[in-house]
Amino acid sequence: MKFQGITGNFAEANVDALAVPVFKGEKANKEPLRGLDSLTGGLIAPLLDAEEVSGEAGQVALVRFTNKTKGKATRVLLVGMGERSEHKATSAAVLAGTAARFFRKRNIRSFAVLPRSETQPRSHSTRRRASLPASSNWTNTRPGTATIRPYRT
Repeated sequence: MKFQGITGNFAEANVDALAVPVFKGEKANKEPLRGLDSLTGGLIAPLLDAEEVSGEAGQVALVRFTNKTKGKATRVLLVGMGERSEHKATSAAVLAGTAARFFRKRNIRSFAVLPRSETQPRSHSTRRRASLPASSNWTNTRPGTATIRPYRT
């Protein structure tokens, strides 16, 4: 099974399926769900509006559609992630694992995960982590901040 993360145009992804996180109470009026609704021919918005897909943690819903774009994906897996405020960077691993288990049972050979970057914006602390000297320690106290303390010898 092959999978990848997509940050660009998910409509043109060269995969069999897409996995998209949905947060509790979310509607299809903002990107990326609005674009996904358009890609599926309007199948996503009714599910969210009727709360058939509520975004509860662990909830999954598979939507099959006819793709009329350059991409080959014909399925979208909506994965409930719970409250948006509780979403962490590690939630991407939960999303990918849930999708992999779901798709493996259905013989889907490739899929793409659409991370929700607006919930975890890139911060200065993310860029700093890679350039820290070996003799320092960083602590991420909250998203967007980092405290750097030297090691004591």
